[in-house]
Amino acid sequence: MDKQLWNISDKLRGSIAQREHITLVTSITLVQYHDETKLQSLLQSLDFSKEKFKQEVTIAAKELDVRIAGVLERLDLILEKLEMKVLQELLFNTLEYFKTSTSQDFFETFIKISEINSGKSGGENSTPDSVNKLALKLLNVSQEESFLDPSCGYGSAIVTLLKSNPSQKIVGQEINLLVSEITTVRTLLSGATNTTIETGDVLREPKYINNGKLERFDTIYTTAPMGMKLASTEIFKEDAYNRFLYGVPPKSTADWGFISNGISSLVDNGRAVFLTNAGALFRGGAEKKIRQRILDLDLVDAVISLAPGLLSTTAIPTVLLIINKKKPQTRKNKVLMINAEEIVSKDKQNFLSEDNIQFIYDLYTNNQEVDQVSKFVDLKDIEDSNLIASKYVINNEINLGDLGRVRLNFKKINELNTVELGKISEIKRGFNLTSKDESEDGMYRVVKISDVQEGKIDFEHLARCNVKKNTKIENFLVKKDDILISTRGMATKIAVVSEEVEDVILSQNFNYIRLNDAFDPTWIKMFLESPIGRFQLELNAAGSVVKLIQTADIKELKIPVKSLEKQKEIISFYKKETKKIQNEIEKLQIQLKNEKLKVFNSMGIEETFEILD
Repeated sequence: MDKQLWNISDKLRGSIAQREHITLVTSITLVQYHDETKLQSLLQSLDFSKEKFKQEVTIAAKELDVRIAGVLERLDLILEKLEMKVLQELLFNTLEYFKTSTSQDFFETFIKISEINSGKSGGENSTPDSVNKLALKLLNVSQEESFLDPSCGYGSAIVTLLKSNPSQKIVGQEINLLVSEITTVRTLLSGATNTTIETGDVLREPKYINNGKLERFDTIYTTAPMGMKLASTEIFKEDAYNRFLYGVPPKSTADWGFISNGISSLVDNGRAVFLTNAGALFRGGAEKKIRQRILDLDLVDAVISLAPGLLSTTAIPTVLLIINKKKPQTRKNKVLMINAEEIVSKDKQNFLSEDNIQFIYDLYTNNQEVDQVSKFVDLKDIEDSNLIASKYVINNEINLGDLGRVRLNFKKINELNTVELGKISEIKRGFNLTSKDESEDGMYRVVKISDVQEGKIDFEHLARCNVKKNTKIENFLVKKDDILISTRGMATKIAVVSEEVEDVILSQNFNYIRLNDAFDPTWIKMFLESPIGRFQLELNAAGSVVKLIQTADIKELKIPVKSLEKQKEIISFYKKETKKIQNEIEKLQIQLKNEKLKVFNSMGIEETFEILD
């Protein structure tokens, strides 16, 4: 990043807030773009003032026909706080920069600095260039096609398109007034001749309306605001343009509101790419119904799971959802799943290199199926409308921590004689406990995630709770030989209840597995901790940052069939050998302690301390 602009940013940091820098820089850029001599003449003027600078910004905006009421309003507030000498120093520094660079270079570089310094400012989207490049390459917008970004943020995708075709028919909409005005300035500097940036909440009031009807576009790419909550779903039910015909998204997240709006804004043969969070593609409830309807209409062309760490503003896993309203015959009734989670380049932050982008693009455009990377999945084989690529494109190498990196042999796995866990056990979820239920003298003890460490349950320190009178408590009480398995968290915890217990219930983050008499609980626990068991759990775990395992998925886990006698023989031998190893470890620890004491004795300090235990 240009050193001069970093210096300018540093000088401003002590005078005005970080979020205000871009307003001042936008103002300077407009003056320079309008008249390259104006900044110099202002500084040379004996009566130069903050008011005169504001006046020149207003003149530039008017003559360039740029609406920046929000910028001008904020500029007034900034100039009130900014010392005159700081403004003068800033203008001198920018004049120096303009000797070798254009207004557009200055503005674009400063926007990058703002993104690095503050990530998202005011809620706008800040999508990395490499992700935008990939999405636009996949979208393959021809010069004759119209383009919409209904949640355009600072307009980085729009600016990228304008580089190759300033006359492209483009419409963008952004909810934040200041951000939409900054995007308008970016398009002006890019030489746009057929671009419109609107301001407003696209879910409530799309601004691309012609003759009372929603204008539709050939292509759409947008970063759908991730996990945005809504006060009400009435905006979806009462929409004047019938944009949400696929279903009403939940209040908890508007992800599918933005995606549905985009799909409805496409022409009948239109294409769209949505950057969204992975959760939108597997969550249940209303979102599942929306996904199923979109699948029933055969609109989903491809799903690309992106590598983690590409977005600096969130750790949430992200995906590119590709919609095609007129899929070619070769791709009808199927979805191309691309697991690109390992396709990434690393620097200070993860990014997609040109080679990464080209590789993913080739997979998509050439209909390539590559082992462990990409696969066409028939619509009939998509389970629960789950569109997470890793559920269908299976990597046979997994990192298991204590066992290291493991490669699985699926051919051999499929040859095993197995039975589904749900057919040999009763499996139930724990009690939905709240902080209000907890009480020091509560009737029941409750097992939480933190109570299970290294496969053992700390019964002595369990919290206590009470439950409502109408609770069917027998559904949550644990018994000896129950297997407890955590269903939420970064790592799956598994433990066996090895003693008789009374009045102990599970929290909602656990399921219990109560086996029939043909299976040994320790045998099942050991299998679930094996590479095959852990692989199955990983495969079924869905989630953004925190992994979730559904009860239905636990029931479908495939368990190898052995006689109970053989199970007990194997476990007995394992326990016996483990005990021997633990005894040897204890002996070695004592030996190590004695060797240390010998060293201390040789130092002549043995009488200066006493070992108490």
